[in-house]
Amino acid sequence: PIEISTGPHPAINSDVQPILAAWAAKAKGESRIVDLRFPGRYGYAAEIAKMGLQYEIRGDMLVLHGAGGKLSGAHVRALDLRAGAALALCGLMAEGETLISDAWQISRGYVEFAQKLSALGARAEWIA
Repeated sequence: PIEISTGPHPAINSDVQPILAAWAAKAKGESRIVDLRFPGRYGYAAEIAKMGLQYEIRGDMLVLHGAGGKLSGAHVRALDLRAGAALALCGLMAEGETLISDAWQISRGYVEFAQKLSALGARAEWIA
């Protein structure tokens, strides 16, 4: 499990918290994330929950109850660039197929994302 606070420099950058949440989804136990720069920026957690992650929001804190790697493929939606990347990572860890709607969000910051995942051995493709 992880416990982090994000915020302005020199703190952990807020943009990385959805990706750390994907990592926490694999951990067994309770992880906590507090985003001091953009409090409450946890919409992606509801999308990861479609894959089996249990979570709750306590005030300004996101509490993730890690599934111990037991995620299932699902149809999810990329709310923004970082959320999309986090969903893709969860999809790689999940059993079954994951379909990400609004995946164009990912391409705003990651060039040829699906091709790069494929080059690493993942089965990833853009569907128009």
